[in-house]
Amino acid sequence: AGGAALKAFVGELARNVGFAPEQTAAIQKAMEEAARIITDNVYPSENTYAVMAIPEPNALSLTFSDHGKTLSADFAKSAFTQASSAFDEFDVSPHPRGGNIIRFTKRK
Repeated sequence: AGGAALKAFVGELARNVGFAPEQTAAIQKAMEEAARIITDNVYPSENTYAVMAIPEPNALSLTFSDHGKTLSADFAKSAFTQASSAFDEFDVSPHPRGGNIIRFTKRK
């Protein structure tokens, strides 16, 4: 249920920023991909991560933060296919306290 609520929330933010329906759907798919990758690869036994969404007049930024297993750069490049194609900016970096910071920005 939490994933559906997050998807709906991100979709509403994207629509409010003014993204077209197909762009909104791509943003939602990328967000679902990030949540699935974190769930499957970072926290195999629990699903704890924070999401920050920042709507701006001409952009939407999403940041996922977790303190689980740090993803390798090679894995991140190959795993986030939706996110890397749907967003103008995409970055996965190690979290200073362990884990990952995954940032996406889509501009209109």
